[in-house]
Amino acid sequence: MNTFTLEGQKREKFGTTASRTLRKAGSVPCVLYGGKENIHFSVTQMAVRDLVYSPKFYKVNLTVDGVSKEAILKDLQFNPVNDRLEHLDFLELDSSRPIIVELPIEFTGVSPGVKEGGKLIPKLRRIKVKALPQNLVDKVEISIDDLDLGKSVKVEIIDLPNIEVLTTKNIPIASVEVPRVMRSEQSAAAAEGDAPAAEGDAPKEGDAPAKEG
Repeated sequence: MNTFTLEGQKREKFGTTASRTLRKAGSVPCVLYGGKENIHFSVTQMAVRDLVYSPKFYKVNLTVDGVSKEAILKDLQFNPVNDRLEHLDFLELDSSRPIIVELPIEFTGVSPGVKEGGKLIPKLRRIKVKALPQNLVDKVEISIDDLDLGKSVKVEIIDLPNIEVLTTKNIPIASVEVPRVMRSEQSAAAAEGDAPAAEGDAPKEGDAPAKEG
């Protein structure tokens, strides 16, 4: 599994003023919960940049004042005005307690529909699952080797050992759409096939033969 190493500084002061002071200094207030007690700490903006702005799923090896914990990033808050990172929530992992997370999707293979000129349209970016921490995986791989033109692949195909998929089964993960140009060509071909026979065409079966002379 992808791991992210993070070191934090334990917080001694709390409240709005203390948090504002931390943010002005370039740090982010954080809390680790889910263990015997909540741990309040701070990290620098730079230290969590690759964790917060990555599409990957990470297990975090977190150390605060020499004490190490395994955790995941559970929630984050941004300033609504300037989009600056305001707060991070981490969940401490317990090997006996299942957790709910969202895993990123990665498409593998080559779609026959794309080869024919279709366009792959992702419908989901992440899948919600429930599992014990030791059974989690980095990502959910979805094969598109059998995805034909105009078809879709749904959540119901996902089968992960020891992991319960919580996302609704009939939701499409991706589809191969027929481009507008191809639809126009298909419509034109269909219209041509339905057109009435032009004058001078060969008589149809049952028509009277033309008289000689």
